[in-house]
Amino acid sequence: MENIEIFSRKKKKTTLKEIEIANKLKTLRNKNNLSLKNVADFLNVSSSTILKYENANITNIPIDNIIKLAKIYKVTPSYILGLENYDKNDFHLSEEEKELILNLRKEKETNEKLFKESCERYPELIAELEDVLININKIIENNKNKEEEFYYNYDKQLFEKLIQLFQEECW
Repeated sequence: MENIEIFSRKKKKTTLKEIEIANKLKTLRNKNNLSLKNVADFLNVSSSTILKYENANITNIPIDNIIKLAKIYKVTPSYILGLENYDKNDFHLSEEEKELILNLRKEKETNEKLFKESCERYPELIAELEDVLININKIIENNKNKEEEFYYNYDKQLFEKLIQLFQEECW
């Protein structure tokens, strides 16, 4: 009986590095609570392709897919490829940094409380401020001579958010 050689797309044995990349892809997907379908849709490939990436059945992942995977997993392409050990989601804070964050949260809560109290205490002033914001927004909308469209859209969005904030928080 003669030897029949079977040809496949995969020509060599999977390396340790390729297995590490595959395991990292699966870990990152699970860590980000994403399904195979979520990731596949983002990359515009099939779920089975993602599964093959994660099982090291496909090891020559196109660079554009590596970039997309890095984006969806919030890491760098270098991290996925094992060229760096940095994961943006895995970091440690010093005690001073933790204290700063806690103080900012307390300050935010205090400011929100003061804002709500002001809304309750000075309803006429808040209503007047809301009218001013609405009028400014109308002026922005009516100003067809704006030189830079970016500033127009930015101002319009800012005032719409301010109006929405007043309506939600004060009424």
